[in-house]
Amino acid sequence: MNSDALERRMTILLLGADDMDQTAEAAHAIDREHRWGNPNLQLIRALETAVVVCYWRPFSQSNSMGHLRAKDALDASLHKTMERMRNSVCPHRRELRSNCRNHVHTTTEGVQGLAFTDRQDRGHSARRVEG
Repeated sequence: MNSDALERRMTILLLGADDMDQTAEAAHAIDREHRWGNPNLQLIRALETAVVVCYWRPFSQSNSMGHLRAKDALDASLHKTMERMRNSVCPHRRELRSNCRNHVHTTTEGVQGLAFTDRQDRGHSARRVEG
């Protein structure tokens, strides 16, 4: 490996380590939020998204710096779980994006929930998130 490739790989690994630190911090914040007894569910949802996004960023092929490979993950089972979580919401699945629609349920108090459905399933595989 030449020095430029080595430097690039080192940068990818250092950025990946920073992303994993952010992943861990978001996970700890979720844990703290639950332990305080009156969890803010909107905050927990945002933090859950942060966990998945921060974890997946170093593995993303769209990462302009370069990306890690699945074999670089220390825990293959966790990696597969995070990949499923990343792909579980319809808009993140390229093959379904054009067939996806979401429904926002609002009241005078604001958004009460979301439902993501595949248009071909006519709502049979809806993933509902209640507020």
